[in-house]
Amino acid sequence: MAEAPQTPTSLDSSNEHTTSALYRAAIGPVNTEYYLNIFGKFETANRASAKWNWAAAISTINWMLFRKLWIPALAYTGCVLGVLLVVFGIGGLVFKFSDPVRVGLAVLFLAASVVMPGFFGTALFHNACRRKMAHALISTPTLTEACTLLNRQASQRPRLMGLALANLALLGIVIGIIAGLRRTDPEVPVEAPPIDIQDTSEARNIAVGRALEDAPATPSTAAPDPLAAASEPAPAPVPAPSPAPTSDSLAPPTTAPTPAAVTAPVPPAPTLPPLPTVNTKPSQEPKAKANTTPKTEAKPAPKPSTPIAAQPVAAPKPAAAVTPPKEAVYQINVGLFADENNARNAKTKLMDAGLKAYTEEAIYPRGKRTRVRVGPFETQTEADAAAEKIRNLGLEAAVFKQ
Repeated sequence: MAEAPQTPTSLDSSNEHTTSALYRAAIGPVNTEYYLNIFGKFETANRASAKWNWAAAISTINWMLFRKLWIPALAYTGCVLGVLLVVFGIGGLVFKFSDPVRVGLAVLFLAASVVMPGFFGTALFHNACRRKMAHALISTPTLTEACTLLNRQASQRPRLMGLALANLALLGIVIGIIAGLRRTDPEVPVEAPPIDIQDTSEARNIAVGRALEDAPATPSTAAPDPLAAASEPAPAPVPAPSPAPTSDSLAPPTTAPTPAAVTAPVPPAPTLPPLPTVNTKPSQEPKAKANTTPKTEAKPAPKPSTPIAAQPVAAPKPAAAVTPPKEAVYQINVGLFADENNARNAKTKLMDAGLKAYTEEAIYPRGKRTRVRVGPFETQTEADAAAEKIRNLGLEAAVFKQ
């Protein structure tokens, strides 16, 4: 007795047990019972309806990539990028949304990007499983082979682990970029420039020296040394002459006299008995005076020479202003332009024709205008000839006297 030939199975002619087996193989080992229960309800109602899916709502792209929904994943990514570009990119530049409007649009966009895949993600997955099941039944002669083919095409757990590792790597890259952007160079403390005490003291000495030079000298007292006066806060008082100086006080110093010793000279005492040390004091005073005299006399010397040298340099200036260049009196008004580019083009056209063109800006109640003129000309004949040349170029020309 011959066997009846096997007929290829089809999704429409299969019973309930066969449909569940095909759905189980198409769904895969992850959340099989959850989707199998929902797909059974869809089969009972003979249509796929909206059903909330947390995985599709929270992690839309990852869920679509795991379930191998390539076309929906590509469409979702394109929609998200398109809305961001149109609404927040071009729309923000054109309409210039305020901050509250921008925040409201961002919340609305975020809600739509979560709610839409959350409600309709399960229906998309159901339709994809139906297409795979129909293709497997057509491609294989038996139900067992169809289930085996669907099981190989279904998403497995290693794929889920790979997506998790890819998300962690992407998160690490984002954190690294943000940390790099927030990292700032340490501030270098600005140190105050060191104060040179020597330079300050020298400046003070120069100022004191100039003050002493300008002050009138008295015949009763000697001029103090500027260096010694600048080194001390106040000039040392001249000690009163003692009634009976001793020979120890008139002894010559063992070292060279310092500038401080010159500031307080001891007045001569003619009534003292002649001592060998008395003659050394007058002999040192002329030396000190000889040393100080060139200092005081050499500094005022350059003062008269400064104005004498500056007078010949300033003399030619008024001579140059005596013969000013002859000022032009005729100009040509070409036009008044509201568009700056039109004014620039007219100026370029005039300059290419060999005319001296220039522009001026004027403010009117309706806005800024640019005036194009040609000139100046010394005579009206030259201005009229240039105006005729401008009219030949297709521009207006009005000669006026400045």
